[in-house]
Amino acid sequence: MSREEFLGELEKLLADLPEDERKDALSYYYDYLDGSDADEISERISSLGTPKELADKIRLASDDTNVIEGEFTETGYSDSIDDTRNVPDKYTQIAECDSDVSGGPEKKYNIFGITITKSVLILLIILLVFIIPMILSVLRGIGHIGRGIARGVFGPVSITSEVISDIKDAFSSAANSGSNTDKESDSAVSTSGNLSKVSLGAAANIKKWDIDAGAVDFTIKESSDGNIYVEYDSRLKTEIRADSDTLKVKTENKKSAAFDKRTVIVYVPDDMNLKDVDINAGAGILVCDVSFETDDMDLELGAGEMQFDKVKTGKADIDLGAGKISFTEFIAKNADIKVAMGDLALSGDITDSLSLDCGMGNAALNLSSKESEHNYDYKVGMGNLSAGSVEISGIAGSREINNNASSNYDVEVGMGNVSIAFKD
Repeated sequence: MSREEFLGELEKLLADLPEDERKDALSYYYDYLDGSDADEISERISSLGTPKELADKIRLASDDTNVIEGEFTETGYSDSIDDTRNVPDKYTQIAECDSDVSGGPEKKYNIFGITITKSVLILLIILLVFIIPMILSVLRGIGHIGRGIARGVFGPVSITSEVISDIKDAFSSAANSGSNTDKESDSAVSTSGNLSKVSLGAAANIKKWDIDAGAVDFTIKESSDGNIYVEYDSRLKTEIRADSDTLKVKTENKKSAAFDKRTVIVYVPDDMNLKDVDINAGAGILVCDVSFETDDMDLELGAGEMQFDKVKTGKADIDLGAGKISFTEFIAKNADIKVAMGDLALSGDITDSLSLDCGMGNAALNLSSKESEHNYDYKVGMGNLSAGSVEISGIAGSREINNNASSNYDVEVGMGNVSIAFKD
């Protein structure tokens, strides 16, 4: 369709518009389609659509109650239109929104009331696809940090806290009534200064550890005679029990200058075979000098430190806030590890599955298995990952490796650092 045919048809279709509106629109498009280059004029006519489509858009633009997607500007097709003309913005906008001609204005989109160009929209989509995983990792890390700081400042809250004298009374009452287990009945308390020691009898039936170390210096040492003993500072609020198959030691203390160096020492046999180990600590230091094996192990640390010698477990759940956890030898079938902003270091192996989420902390795993013995799903936000032959750093990196193995490692790094070394 020629320029004259297009404009003639457009004029007929706009006959019902107010005269001023019709003249403004026709004047603009007469100038817009003016030029000596026939190919350019033909391209511009194609970009406007049919005369009827353009007339419908002009009617919408002339109605103040309607909103056209796009941004009204005064640039239009400035390469061929006299910019000094006083052309109504709404007609210029129609040309801008519909132009796909090379060299013409870029198509614009209205999203939630904000007008953006096509290139900006594409850039935003790319950023969202790559940045969202990083943001989620960082938010998880912040959540772990919050829990860690809370435990570090306030210490863990024990379910029941008893003063040492109350423990003595409870043991005596239990012995008289015969309602408690042999360990409670046979227990004896000796006191020297601020230190008290409880004997809980033989450890043969103990299958569970339930330990809440609070903010004190807590040590688990080897018992020389196969019995269980607990030595503690009598100024602490402490619960010490050996109920049925469970050893329970809970302390409540905020570590400050007034309470510094308050200690608890638990003596148990080395190489105990357990079903469940649950250890929580706030801002204190817990050192386990004995080896043990357990079906399940649950560790939670706030801002303090945990040190373990040899541990073997079927399933491990480790939640580390801002403190430090280390293992001399750690063997697990399945491990779920969360590191907020603390430091985790272990040597050993995780044979079946590993889920490691490192927010802003550091995790170093020195494993005895080969890299080829596991499948991997690595995701990195803004941190660093070094795992065998894989190195990922920078923003939004990921890698999946299928070795057709029965073991799966899922590792996600927010802004922290993860290092995994395998056997050659």
